[in-house]
Amino acid sequence: MSDSGKGLSEAEIAKLFNPEQVAARLPGLDRSLGMGLFVSKILMDERQATISCQNQPGVGTTFEVKILV
Repeated sequence: MSDSGKGLSEAEIAKLFNPEQVAARLPGLDRSLGMGLFVSKILMDERQATISCQNQPGVGTTFEVKILV
């Protein structure tokens, strides 16, 4: 999944999958990220799959899920 927003800083990306940070608000967002990415990471880990975030500041952010079949 990709967007064409302002992107995220490296510090913000480091917090995306951190359970202590899931309820925190990131600068520029009007709401928290919630539990979605944290839960997604747990589910991916249990299934030997991966979820990752690639970012280009000012261009956008891409989340990628890889599932072994």
